[in-house]
Amino acid sequence: MLPIVGNLTRWSSDYESLKRALQIKEGISSFIATAIGVNRNGERAANDTALINDDLSDKDWSTLGHIMEILEPFAEWSTRLQVKYNNGCIANILPVMDELKEILENAKNTPRYNSRHILSMLSNALRILSNYYKKTEVCPSYIVAVVLNPGMKMEYFEVQWDIRPDAINLAKNILNNMWVNTYKGKYPASTVLTQQDNSSLGTELGNACPSTQPKHKFQTSFQRKRQVLMESEGIDKLAQYLQEPISQDIDMDLIEYWSNMFNIRGMRDLAQMALEILSIPAMSAEPERIFSGARITLTDRRCSMGDDALAKLECTKSWIKDNFLPVTHPELQMVQNLLDALVADEAQGGD
Repeated sequence: MLPIVGNLTRWSSDYESLKRALQIKEGISSFIATAIGVNRNGERAANDTALINDDLSDKDWSTLGHIMEILEPFAEWSTRLQVKYNNGCIANILPVMDELKEILENAKNTPRYNSRHILSMLSNALRILSNYYKKTEVCPSYIVAVVLNPGMKMEYFEVQWDIRPDAINLAKNILNNMWVNTYKGKYPASTVLTQQDNSSLGTELGNACPSTQPKHKFQTSFQRKRQVLMESEGIDKLAQYLQEPISQDIDMDLIEYWSNMFNIRGMRDLAQMALEILSIPAMSAEPERIFSGARITLTDRRCSMGDDALAKLECTKSWIKDNFLPVTHPELQMVQNLLDALVADEAQGGD
């Protein structure tokens, strides 16, 4: 097993580096001892002064172990947030920040972390995290995404930020401003999807979520009458959504939920808002992978491929990879033939 060198551009590389170093602690200590010329009496050779600083004491190793413990939840959440769907949704960013903030604050009060170096690291981490909280006013999507998660809504902030009433009020204002200024009234409450709308909508969203019926399709007579009354009185759909109890389904597919809501009369503007916000990935890892994949696709023989064709191809590849488009080998060959024909047509058009 070889050491892992930290990399500024790789997520959690410091954690992985410390973890590996602690796994091969004996080998590293033996290597350093040999390099600095330790003799049987434990006396270092006079010409090895420059290497002495690399010799780690038991206390040093203990400190590195404590640092690795603190970094472990950061590494875990970095991995989870790279995953697609619910874990990798932007709605998880603020909850994860709150979780990490609590971990750091608890670590400051943990006796085994009571060293000058570790306490300084914890203070710096909390200060940087605090700066990110301030950016939510500049980029409101993080707050809005949490509220549009039926399992959290505004109740999340009222519970988690209970000692910060100013932050709760700011979150409410941010949510209301985005709703009123951008989405409310985009689709009138009387809008009814035509058969053609339903067909095109199913085509567009069918690959983004399973073709299941809405989970809340059953309504009592009271619920139906209440829905009609609220629509006739012009009840704000966001307010209506927030008044409903939060969902207990922690594994809910948010895109599927709001895709189903999109088909409900009067809910299209709120559903559109949710779909646009919740489709934002929590991290840039997946878009970066797709960007790298495009470099593989755009070979020398395909240098005439246009942006539109490349974008559609990468989207299709992503859907196939995630089993949204189960395809057979003949179908893949047909796609390859169509792609080659498209490239040839674009090359002729360019000439």
